[in-house]
Amino acid sequence: GAALATTTPVAVLTGTVLPALALGLTAAAVPVSLWRAGNRRVSETARRQWPALLEELRVRTGAMGRPIPQALLEVGLDGPPELRPTFRSAQREWVLSTDFGRTARVLKDRLADAAADATLETLLVIHEVGGDVDRRLTSLAEDRRQDAPAWAGERERDSPRAPHKEAHRPGGNTTEQPRPPPQ
Repeated sequence: GAALATTTPVAVLTGTVLPALALGLTAAAVPVSLWRAGNRRVSETARRQWPALLEELRVRTGAMGRPIPQALLEVGLDGPPELRPTFRSAQREWVLSTDFGRTARVLKDRLADAAADATLETLLVIHEVGGDVDRRLTSLAEDRRQDAPAWAGERERDSPRAPHKEAHRPGGNTTEQPRPPPQ
């Protein structure tokens, strides 16, 4: 009798509850993985598109006479489809607050990328300082073009699926880095 009383709860737990719990945890992880993959795609698209977006921003601020915040939102909303939801969120903030710093914060939070942070901080300074906006935007677009390979290399190094590379130690010694476990 006592052996049956202790085996029954264990059998019930291992027979139904644990598999259901494992299945539930796995199912809960899938949306998080998909969300992270979507965010990575948006960040990578933004990183690749900054030079073109900045050139278009330059045209809209110069030839069309738009202020930087308005031109940036127009460029983003007309830009790649992956970026439009992010720029729609920023546009909502702009309409509510007309505060370019808060609007840039929404973009930085949604893009979650160092290149976007640097670009948006620079745009904030250009907006506040003014002066030769055309020259500054041209320079910023050129900087993003030159930085693109470095940002791509940083992303590749940070990726768990990055190709195997050798580490160079001071003194000329080359050692192999351990490969990350397959996922």
